Amino acid sequence: MAVLMETSMGDIVIDLYVKECPVTCRNFIKLCKLKYYHGCLFFNLQPNYIIQTGDPTGTGRGGASIYSEMSSGFADEIHTHLKMDKVGLVCMAHDSKLVNANNSQFFITLRGEDLMHLNGKHTIFGEVAEGLEILEKMNNLYIDDDGRPYQDIRIKHTYILDDPFPDPLHLKYPDSSPMIMKPINEIVSERIPYESSLDIVNGISDTNKLSEEELIENIKKKEAKSRAIVLEMTGDIPDADIKPPEEVLFVCKLNPVTTDADLELIFSRFGTIKSCEIIRDNKTGDSLNYAFIEYTDEASCIRAYDKMNNVLIDDRRIKVDFSQSVSKLWNRFNQRGTSKPVQKGIVSDSSHSTKRGDSRGRQKRGDSRDRKKRDDSRDRKKRDDSRDRQKRDDSRDRKKLDDSRDRKKRDDSRDRKKRDDSRDRKKRDDSRDRRKGDDRRGYESHDKSFKGKGRDRSRSREKKF
Repeated sequence: MAVLMETSMGDIVIDLYVKECPVTCRNFIKLCKLKYYHGCLFFNLQPNYIIQTGDPTGTGRGGASIYSEMSSGFADEIHTHLKMDKVGLVCMAHDSKLVNANNSQFFITLRGEDLMHLNGKHTIFGEVAEGLEILEKMNNLYIDDDGRPYQDIRIKHTYILDDPFPDPLHLKYPDSSPMIMKPINEIVSERIPYESSLDIVNGISDTNKLSEEELIENIKKKEAKSRAIVLEMTGDIPDADIKPPEEVLFVCKLNPVTTDADLELIFSRFGTIKSCEIIRDNKTGDSLNYAFIEYTDEASCIRAYDKMNNVLIDDRRIKVDFSQSVSKLWNRFNQRGTSKPVQKGIVSDSSHSTKRGDSRGRQKRGDSRDRKKRDDSRDRKKRDDSRDRQKRDDSRDRKKLDDSRDRKKRDDSRDRKKRDDSRDRKKRDDSRDRRKGDDRRGYESHDKSFKGKGRDRSRSREKKF
């Protein structure tokens, strides 16, 4: 059993698990047959996680089932052998805190791993059999902070390839699809249609009358217009129709030693200069090697561009171009603020933190937020550097102290060894002197004894004679 869903980006064929989830599949098929999903927005995109649709209001708070007359929502049909383990699974969407609260909203998975936290919470009633490349294209869309794509992606038509369920008597099916491409209950503001044709953007009623060159030119205009609207939505420019000033030059590849006065003096020979500013770092005040020069008229700006591009200034070959910056024009426009509706019934990746748009890194969040992040990062780096420097100093002081202690120990040991050697030498000298004295006293005693005996012998010899 399958349903063909025609979207703004292409066709998707969904195979339904009729045997496992008959109640859910019946609800889905009958809603498709009622053209209930006709024009519904894909209002919640969480890149590399899920994409959600099925709410005619486009807020995530609406939607009804064919069983709405009996209850506010029908029961889940959970099966242990059906798991969140592949891309393209079609599941019923409801508030994760509620049970048996299914109506019309559903989501399609955009990744095949790290989805175990959704098992047992949402009914898996089908999978995408054809159109996985369409899901990949949807996954790469630009989104805002609420996860809504900047370009409106809608369900244009649904075609039931096979309906095994009998029609309820209380339902009345339309003879044909509605002509309007937007549900009457939709309350969110419209954005750029993804499939917007050339005649909508450029006001051309018949593109067949255009030559190939004109058609290519119109396509380029359309793409530029779409990019400008996206930049306006992201807060990068104040208005999609704004144009950069024509009398301002952008100068880059400057030498850091070049000053504002030097640059103004060099460029002033082409006309009167209103302002000349070298952009510098907010913290250190160092030159960022580029500047903006504003003239009083466009002719002076053109003359300066023709003469000064690729010229050497302070041993640096500079690059000169016409400025595309509109930062000084913000005060002429009022930024349009929109209230953010409370999103209910939206599946969020709470257990596994998946930041919206983080996988691609292409979402522009606004100048102030980026500046704050850069400042925080710079301050954090300075704190880390200071901490590392303090650690190195402490380690060096500790090493000096240890070296001094070791040197003192070595000196004390050397002095002790000298004292011991001196004491031992003195002992040896004393012992040697003592032995010499003893030997001398022994010799003297022997001599006296020998002389006495000689005298006695001489006396006895005299007596004999």
